Amino acid sequence: MPETRPTFPLRLDPKIRAKIEYIADDSFRTLTGELTMLILKRIEEYEKEHGPIEFPEE
Repeated sequence: MPETRPTFPLRLDPKIRAKIEYIADDSFRTLTGELTMLILKRIEEYEKEHGPIEFPEE
């Protein structure tokens, strides 16, 4: 089944990428999985401070 989620390039400093890959490997995650987890944690922190981010229904 083809992937339906959009993709985008992410430019990272090689040292930062290496460190995130290390953490991902240590946590038994893929690089994408680790980045997704970090993004979700940041969204949660933001919403705790500022309230839920809501978008109109389409």
